[in-house]
Amino acid sequence: MTSEVDVSSRLAVRRLGSSLAVWATLSLLSVVLFVRAMSGAINVDEEQYVAAAALNLVHRLYSDFVYLQPPIYPHILAFLFGFFDPSQYFLAARLLTWVLSVGSLLLIYGITCLLTKDRFAGLAIALLFATSAIGKVPFSTARNDIMPCFFALAGLYFFFLAAAPAGIRADIRAGEREHPAPPIPRPLGLRLLYFLCGLSLALAVGSKALYAFVPAVLFFYVLFSTAGRGWSAHYRQVVLPLTLGGLLGGLPLIFHAVSDWDRFFYGLVTYHRIVPLDWYARNGYAHLLTFDGQVRFFLKHLGAGTALGALIFCAVCLGVTLQRGRLADLLARLHGHRALAIPLLFLISVPFCAIPLPGHTPYLLPILILLLLTVAAFYATLPEPLRPFRRAALAAVTAISILPFGLILAAQMPKLGKPQSWAVQRVQGVGTETKAALAEAGLEGKIATLSPLWVLGSGHPIYRELATGPFFFENEGLLSGTRVRELNGATPSTLATLLDSDPPDAIFVGFNGRDATFGSHVWKESRDAPFIAYAEAKGYSIAAGDFAGATLYLRLKTQP
Repeated sequence: MTSEVDVSSRLAVRRLGSSLAVWATLSLLSVVLFVRAMSGAINVDEEQYVAAAALNLVHRLYSDFVYLQPPIYPHILAFLFGFFDPSQYFLAARLLTWVLSVGSLLLIYGITCLLTKDRFAGLAIALLFATSAIGKVPFSTARNDIMPCFFALAGLYFFFLAAAPAGIRADIRAGEREHPAPPIPRPLGLRLLYFLCGLSLALAVGSKALYAFVPAVLFFYVLFSTAGRGWSAHYRQVVLPLTLGGLLGGLPLIFHAVSDWDRFFYGLVTYHRIVPLDWYARNGYAHLLTFDGQVRFFLKHLGAGTALGALIFCAVCLGVTLQRGRLADLLARLHGHRALAIPLLFLISVPFCAIPLPGHTPYLLPILILLLLTVAAFYATLPEPLRPFRRAALAAVTAISILPFGLILAAQMPKLGKPQSWAVQRVQGVGTETKAALAEAGLEGKIATLSPLWVLGSGHPIYRELATGPFFFENEGLLSGTRVRELNGATPSTLATLLDSDPPDAIFVGFNGRDATFGSHVWKESRDAPFIAYAEAKGYSIAAGDFAGATLYLRLKTQP
């Protein structure tokens, strides 16, 4: 007979092997995410985020310069910039993207494990998350996409960690070794978890307004779901800490709204209702703004790859459950796990993420994470007749879904082995060239450009009126010159006046000219034209050097 010691030893070895396999896979995914963050193609949207963070070191968002998003991302990035040289600002921004991507990966793994008590399911969901095509831009650019994803997942993790005693110990498949149940939090620990949940969800909204539905839905779910507590204890231990955490996390939004409501409201609301829609209509992309265009966009990106696999898994689970007449049982199990909030959040995320026009794949990231967590919720709560097949079904979905990513990664391997060609290196090289060119000409002043990302590495100041790169600049004809100056911005018609009042030592152009690409779109007209015209009219000379295809104009020291 096998002794109990031998059985225990084998179980310990099995657990160790399982843990090593999980963390080896997560570590490999972290390396892949690092390479994606460093080598990802430069996105024109990154201009305003990196520039805003750099300007935020000495100026105030909204009040001193135009910013078109909520404030948390540039505040955190500006803090990070304090530890880096200006030549490494873009590197710092992409490193932050990588850290937040890895954090999101670990959080979605952790939430799945909390829901399912199954590390295999956690690893499968993490793989689906890291390899999704929807994550291409969020994982590989310094946009504000991955930060709200991280905070939203952190909020959900704290929520399920607090709710764990109500459901995570139960519903373990018959015959499967049950993991030790987490200890029931004391009231103080419970309050802390819900406080951190509210704080994290508020920071998600403060990073990107698109995530506002997450705390709204979760708050109402918590408000009316006492989980067996008395109403008084529920409000003291859950609702009040959740609310206080949300208020603390919302303080940056409240501060900027109170201190300069006009510019704050313009950047977060007014601009987005007018300028992008006008640009798409003028440049021949009006079809993307229609309901049909939005539907086609959703079908294209949610009907393929990881998202399609997750949808099929959920549809099959729901369909079989309905066919067996066990819907009430499924809902009861979801509620018992406090996981009913997840499919509710997913259903609401679809119309909410359709609000921004036109649609772009990063806007689908909230849908993706909630869809994957819905897979985890269904996996955890399937009725007994279906449970023996869930691992095989999830394994098949995962294998098929990640195959396209594996093929793309294999095709890109030669590029991944050449760090000198990565985006961060190219931007840093242009910054170094710009700094050397100005130093050789004996110039120390500002650089005027709609591409601030590329010249911040020179250490020279940029114009705060041009902080958004090409975006606010598109207001030509939409705002009066007086209104443009009130908002501390610039348009083609106000540019000459701005530069005459504070002449630049250099003008950097080339990435916003005619036929320059913006994702799958092409500029129909040159945004750099007013800068080139000003440089030529004032007698600026063209600097020698390698500026990645751009042109640097230098002011002669004899010029006024």
